[in-house]
Amino acid sequence: DYQTAVSDLELAVQYYSDNSDSQYYLGATYQALENYEKAKEVYNHIIENFPNSSRANQAKRALSSMES
Repeated sequence: DYQTAVSDLELAVQYYSDNSDSQYYLGATYQALENYEKAKEVYNHIIENFPNSSRANQAKRALSSMES
């Protein structure tokens, strides 16, 4: 379930803070839970800290979809 995923992904982000994949999936999980503020926070973090990654591009698209 999504709540368990959030807990697991938060731990993954804590231990592997340089992993944009786990951060992206955390944002996507927050988005699925309709916790848009947390999703935006995570997506913006990815864009700021991993600007050249494919996850940054995905985070930008996810943010755009929430603003539509």
